[in-house]
Amino acid sequence: MKLQTKIAYSVGLIAIGAIGFGAALSVAKPVAKAEVASPFFAPATAKDIASQPSGSYGSEPTHTSVYFKYGHQGYSVYVARFDKVNIDLNFDAKSPTKSSVNANIETASVSTGLPSFDKEMADKFFLGQANPTITFKSTKLVQTGAASGKMTGDLTFRGVTKPVTLDVTFNKGGIHMFAKKPVLGFSAHGFVNRSDFGFADYIPYITDKVEISIEAEMIQK
Repeated sequence: MKLQTKIAYSVGLIAIGAIGFGAALSVAKPVAKAEVASPFFAPATAKDIASQPSGSYGSEPTHTSVYFKYGHQGYSVYVARFDKVNIDLNFDAKSPTKSSVNANIETASVSTGLPSFDKEMADKFFLGQANPTITFKSTKLVQTGAASGKMTGDLTFRGVTKPVTLDVTFNKGGIHMFAKKPVLGFSAHGFVNRSDFGFADYIPYITDKVEISIEAEMIQK
């Protein structure tokens, strides 16, 4: 096999493995269905979660990101992100399903790589001047695996609040190498219909369904 072919094959395997980020915090009985392991780190266990310190955590900005994707006229899946995200976590290691999350995203921090499109998206699509923040407040967390679950919460976007459910995975806990404080890592993933929030412009040319991916490193306060 030629070197170029080997490289392409390896990249393809990585891309396929990275497509599903799923489910939330939780300690409980082992489930029969095996959890899908991330290609980036070994899967965590209920024991891993239980050994972490409970308390209040805040997102570490340099390694926390929120991305969203939508289909564009069937030609491509467009990807953008938000640059200014703040997440607060109240973590309960003994009863992880009692943990709660509050997240705030600055609407104007939407980043597409094109400043003119950033402004258009923030002002016209997100109605950012009247709604400077997008918020998520968790209301329920249900276990789906040893270190995974489904988190439901109220998402407020364009001044409209609707319930949204995210699959969340606890990745790892430890001591942050620079802050020297406890740190927890999570991945979250889900979908929303933008029309539910009064944003139905350009459907079906731009898909109604929007995919959301969140990666968060949380440092104890």
